[in-house]
Order: sequence, then C-alpha cells, then structure tokens
Amino acid sequence: MSTTDLTVLALSCPVAVGLGAVRGMAIELSELGGRLYQRYRWRTPLVWVAVVAARLGLAWVAHAAGAAHVSGTGSLLLALGLTLGGEAATVTYRAGSA
Repeated sequence: MSTTDLTVLALSCPVAVGLGAVRGMAIELSELGGRLYQRYRWRTPLVWVAVVAARLGLAWVAHAAGAAHVSGTGSLLLALGLTLGGEAATVTYRAGSA
C-alpha cells in the first residue's frame, strides 16, 4: 500500500463512522411493554442514498489520486462495517439516554 492509499483510507474511515451515526439518528426508537423497538422511517432510504453517494465519491477521489488498493472490495467491506458500527453505537447511546 502506498502513502496515498493510507491517506485516503485514514480520511475515509471517520467519514464512514459519521455516516453510520447519521443513519443511527434516522431510526425511531420507542418503548412498548418494557421493550425497546427500533423502526426505520421515511428518511432512512435518503440517508442510505447519501451513504452510497459519499462512498462512490470517495472511491472516485481515491482513484483520481492514484490510490489503487483503497478503491477495491476490502475497503468497501471496511467502510460497510464502520457505517454499521457507527449506526449501532449511535442507537445504543440513544437507547441508553431514552
């Protein structure tokens, strides 16, 4: 991996976590019978579109900068995992403060 690859990867990881946190804020939390429920709302698909657009934009920037390794499948899976982690952390935080 080149320095460009590592730089793009270092910049894209916080973006992925942040986008996951935004997705976590789009989830409606409710309590019924002592149980916590989550429900995706109408804005959730809009957030998913924004996540995909941001990922495509980062891949384009990475390719234009000459980062060959970062625009592959491995970084896509890393970004997916980080967005899911950001979403889960946000929902967990919101559920604890509800």
